[in-house]
Amino acid sequence: MKATILAAAVALTMTACASTPQYRPVVDHGVSTGDYETDLAECRELAQSSRASAGKGAVGGAIAGALLGAMMGRAAGLSGNYTRRVAAVGAVQGTVAGGAGAHGKQTEIVSNCIAGRGWNVVAK
Repeated sequence: MKATILAAAVALTMTACASTPQYRPVVDHGVSTGDYETDLAECRELAQSSRASAGKGAVGGAIAGALLGAMMGRAAGLSGNYTRRVAAVGAVQGTVAGGAGAHGKQTEIVSNCIAGRGWNVVAK
């Protein structure tokens, strides 16, 4: 049980430290007359300001995963330590899924910001 909780904590930490600032959308440089590197840096900064949402998404995912795991364990007729193990697995899965969703949101922010500055985003 302790190992599962530790794994959830590690997954949460890794998710919160996701490196969105390195994300670089593929753009058609022939469209805009602006400075792409400056625009990209400013858009990354904007996405960075929403970075706290990665940790919140992971925490929410962990809670939802634990509750769902516990309910499924009970519905399957498990009790005691077995239910706690299923809940812990659900928490780990929820942490990863919740954090990944928040990370995707940050890359979407960068892509939308770049597009809003006149760059033609060809691939995200």
